[in-house]
Amino acid sequence: MIRRSAYIFVLLGLFLGVAKGLHTVGFWSFAGLPEPHGYEWMGVLFLGVLFLLQNGLFAPYLKVLEERESETVVKKRKAEKTFEEANLMIAQYRRAIEETRLAAIREREQRALMAEEEERRSVTSAKQRASEEMKKSGVRLAAEEERTRKELRVSVPSLAEEITSRVMAAGRARSNYRRASAAPASDRG
Repeated sequence: MIRRSAYIFVLLGLFLGVAKGLHTVGFWSFAGLPEPHGYEWMGVLFLGVLFLLQNGLFAPYLKVLEERESETVVKKRKAEKTFEEANLMIAQYRRAIEETRLAAIREREQRALMAEEEERRSVTSAKQRASEEMKKSGVRLAAEEERTRKELRVSVPSLAEEITSRVMAAGRARSNYRRASAAPASDRG
């Protein structure tokens, strides 16, 4: 309290020293003015009131202002620290989201590749089954063809004989018809 008001005591000392010096030098008579009475006491009273106001009225207000200032500075630092922490957390969340998104993309691509591979295997398997079926069908057709040829070889002589007899029968019937059409009309009657 007195340290804050030390300047008042210094002012008091200076004021009293100057007042005593002016009185000793005879400044007032030299200036042609009557010497003032009680101004030393007025100065002391003024500085005493200043001391009381300083310590009784101004000091609490100044203390409150300083406390507010320090609290404001502390709160501002805390807010800045919280803001930096929030920015770090946001950056971490963004990185985590990006990593998750990339992992999802990789997973989707991997599943697509697996699906393509499965499709490729299915197509290859279907082609192999179709190829095997074609070979089996070819073998069956070849066996059927061979069996049919053997049957035809056995049947050819009897079929040739039957065809020949039919052709010959048709030829005889034509010749009989021609003969009958060539005979006179009186014979037909």
